[in-house]
Amino acid sequence: MQNGCVVEIGSHDELIQHQSGLYASFVCLQQIKKKTPTGASSTVLPVIMSQSNTSRLGGFDGTTAKEYPNTITPKSSVWRLLSMTSPEWKQAILGCLSAMLFGAVQPLYGFTMGTILSVFFLTNHDEIKEKIRTLAFCLSGLSIFAFLINIIQHYNFEYLGEYLTYRIRKTMLSKILTFEVAWFDEDENSCGAIFSRLGKDAELVRSLVGDRMGILVQTFSGVTVAWTMGLIISWRLAILIIAVQPIVILSFYDKRVLLKRMSTKAIKVQEESCKLASEAVYNLRTITAFSAQKRILQMLEKAQECPRRENTRQSWFAGIGLGCAESITTLNWGLSFCILDRTTRIEPRVPKKSKVENITGQIHFRDVYFAYPTRPNVMVCQGLSINIEAGKSKALVGQSGSGKSTVIGLIERFYDPIQGVVEIDGRDVRSYHLRSLRKHMALVSQEPTLFAGTIRENIVYGAPEKIDEMMIIEAARAANAHDFISGLKDVYDTLCGDKGMQLSGGQKRRVAIARAILRNPAVLLLDEATSALDSQSEKVMQGTLERLRLGRTSVVVAHRLTTIHNCELTVVLDQGKVVEKGTHSSLLAKRPAGTYYSLINLSRTQTCKLTDD
Repeated sequence: MQNGCVVEIGSHDELIQHQSGLYASFVCLQQIKKKTPTGASSTVLPVIMSQSNTSRLGGFDGTTAKEYPNTITPKSSVWRLLSMTSPEWKQAILGCLSAMLFGAVQPLYGFTMGTILSVFFLTNHDEIKEKIRTLAFCLSGLSIFAFLINIIQHYNFEYLGEYLTYRIRKTMLSKILTFEVAWFDEDENSCGAIFSRLGKDAELVRSLVGDRMGILVQTFSGVTVAWTMGLIISWRLAILIIAVQPIVILSFYDKRVLLKRMSTKAIKVQEESCKLASEAVYNLRTITAFSAQKRILQMLEKAQECPRRENTRQSWFAGIGLGCAESITTLNWGLSFCILDRTTRIEPRVPKKSKVENITGQIHFRDVYFAYPTRPNVMVCQGLSINIEAGKSKALVGQSGSGKSTVIGLIERFYDPIQGVVEIDGRDVRSYHLRSLRKHMALVSQEPTLFAGTIRENIVYGAPEKIDEMMIIEAARAANAHDFISGLKDVYDTLCGDKGMQLSGGQKRRVAIARAILRNPAVLLLDEATSALDSQSEKVMQGTLERLRLGRTSVVVAHRLTTIHNCELTVVLDQGKVVEKGTHSSLLAKRPAGTYYSLINLSRTQTCKLTDD
């Protein structure tokens, strides 16, 4: 495929016969890269590129895709919900009968307590003792009856609610899995929103059926019994109380409607800020790597302006109509006990006197031992010692789990070593003001993180505050991203989508590299930056990264060993230790006895198998 169109189709043997075909050029490119002699410069190969991007946003042949016709969805109905409980009709009947009986307990209890008070007005002592004994037995019987009937009620309604929750979740998931992919591209249909619907919404339905239905039946039963008893005992007083009940009910209803309306408005105006905060927490590593906490707080402050005005207006209604909202106070207390009192183990703002204006980029690991907090028994680094000179490029290679990416995390001080020291410019990294230190670093990871904003916003993320449009364009040109961005409809204002899903893997990496270039770091950290790319994209990306590494201290973690030939020094890691180091040619000279030579042969074998397949 090329630019969204099928260029060639056939088996491997058929396609390889067309020497000028696109598939043959890919195979030739991989084979030539494998046969390139040691130390030789990379060969410039012809690349077949499409010159037109005119139909990338439309349908085939320049026509636009037809819009789906509007579908009419049925309105939600309580009866439709209740009909889904029909398989559990026995539990529904038992639950309702139990709720009706339990609802009658309260009026009977009130009548018994009133009778007890009337007993003390009797003059015969024996008669008083007899009636008190009788009423005591009545109260005991009511308590036992309420205990048993309450258990039966809650068991049946919970049984009903749990099966209804299971049925709704299964139905929702079955329905969601039939939707088109475009439906999932919408922000309101993200993974988090769908999980919330399957989890919270179905749980709310269980609460509606299991709890509220029981309370509703209890209420109607209690009101009916109370009114009946009142009309029998004292019909004049009962009529008076019944007459004022609609006013009482209306007042409670008005309060509930007001609270619900205010809650709906508050949630709506808070959606943007909540979304920003959620993205910030989810992408904490990228925010920390680019020291963008201040920018995030500024964006959050701007997003809070509209909610602040709306909440101020609503606070007058809440204060006048409802008084102090104790529930919000309680919620804030609970939130404080979860989050606000915790102190970070790596404080990024101290010591304040150790702010960094500039660094040369010399990095030194001295006998470092490290294990991740979630796996304290697995020692990733065992006496690791590495020296990276300022302005030089050093590659880290090794099998999975050897500690390559851990080195990146320790340099960025995502973690602190258990034993040993990580030094930058001769100083322990723990002695630096961390946020100011990270301003001189840039990280391009295996799966670069993009936010659900525009391409421009993602490029300027973490950059100095004073930047202009030309600086953004120059950074995109240097990252070989300006051409594909210019071909988009909205150019730099194109939305990247949730987690950058509107862009391809290569496009996301170029945007991430442009972000790193605009930052102008002294230390560049590349963690598998060209993995999972095809040969053509890898060749373009490799040239971009080589230009980016010039004049900077670079630490390159590589899975494809063909991408590190131009690094000035290669370090081979195995089980958290340095087993070999040297240039590419010197390491290959060790032949079968060397670990690096074995990794090269393994990489070639995997490439040949992939080509044969």
